[in-house]
Amino acid sequence: MSWEIIGGIATAVALVLSVYNFVTQHLAARRASPSARFEEYVPIGWMSKDRPPTPARRLVVTNYGPANAVDLVLELDGDPRIISMHEGDALRVPILHPGEDYHVQLSLAWQEMYPAWVDLAWSDQRRARQHRRVWVSMRQVP
Repeated sequence: MSWEIIGGIATAVALVLSVYNFVTQHLAARRASPSARFEEYVPIGWMSKDRPPTPARRLVVTNYGPANAVDLVLELDGDPRIISMHEGDALRVPILHPGEDYHVQLSLAWQEMYPAWVDLAWSDQRRARQHRRVWVSMRQVP
């Protein structure tokens, strides 16, 4: 086998790998990656000397991907009452930018359990609408 053939094969392999790398990076840049978790925190303005502060809980949805999550819809396990400071439906987010958080405060009745999972549905720069079920966990915020 001559050196010219070996050089041609090596060039072809390098070209194929370069095209593959470019395509995978281009497709990855089009993906939003929302995820959800619960956070327990002490509300700002709690100033009672008689008793310790009562922690509150909120659902936090974060977009970890490089693309926007458009028309993000949350569906919670069970039917918890939502406290929202947002206009309109608290479980529908028009756009969630990369690295952005969205907070939803839940108000649960006595002995009511927090949702075990959250279904997320959104659109990004891919063709089909995306869906993900997230089993939520608790995180304490200092």
